[in-house]
Amino acid sequence: PDGLADPPAGHVDPLLPATAAIAALGLSARLVHVVDREADSVGHWRRWDPAHVVPVRPDDRRVLWNDRPAELSTVHAAVRNTGEFRDGGAPVYRGTKARLFVAKTAVVRHRPAKTKIDGRSTAVPGRPLSLRLVPTEVRDEDGEVRASWWLPTNAPADWGTSADVARWYDFRWRIGSAFELPKSAGWDVEEWRQRTGAGLLRKLLVALGGCVLVWRLEARGDASAEWLKELRMRLSASGEAVGAGDDLGVAGRAVIGDHGADTVERLLADHLPLFATPPNPKKLV
Repeated sequence: PDGLADPPAGHVDPLLPATAAIAALGLSARLVHVVDREADSVGHWRRWDPAHVVPVRPDDRRVLWNDRPAELSTVHAAVRNTGEFRDGGAPVYRGTKARLFVAKTAVVRHRPAKTKIDGRSTAVPGRPLSLRLVPTEVRDEDGEVRASWWLPTNAPADWGTSADVARWYDFRWRIGSAFELPKSAGWDVEEWRQRTGAGLLRKLLVALGGCVLVWRLEARGDASAEWLKELRMRLSASGEAVGAGDDLGVAGRAVIGDHGADTVERLLADHLPLFATPPNPKKLV
């Protein structure tokens, strides 16, 4: 009703005022801002450094390595061939047992930044940035590389080892996976139509609460939990069951018919209380 709003700032632009605001809180901990490849911008790097400590997972960029231009993939391969990777501990990788293997080397981001001026892409030269590069591999029990990352950072060496830098990004990966889940898995958060922030927050809390309960159930191995997992599998036996209400209804009635509504309610109350019928249900508007 108030007319069109101004377009939002560039996706990466709000990071600098956000990091500055966090620094102004005066927290006792050291602050490290872990950012994914959407922040792979040498122009922004130059504005962040050295006041704000940032590891970024970039694309395959050209850097100076040993005073010569090289792509990050080339640097990674060279470091790997010299046997410099070391075991950095265990990540959480999609439920698979794996290990982080890390190395370190020095690189320089030296190329001009790119920005749009009057609608045209323009090169903006800037100072070279000396960074620590932490090539990282996630290897499974058989030694196969399941994922690999290039993690340049301006974090001082005494702030964390290369393994620490890799674990920082591993933590960020888990957070990103948690954000990704409400966008899928039947929640479709980007399609919600709540009109107020409070309404959106209430629905989001229900969705995230459901995710936490299911993760907790998956981690349990007692007989009662295993039984409920089996019932859940019956409900999703058809790949389209959740999307097709009739199929889901048939499966649900079959489960209740086999085990009884009281048994199903007890299992829900014990393991997934968010989805159980409350003792004294009432309608909330």
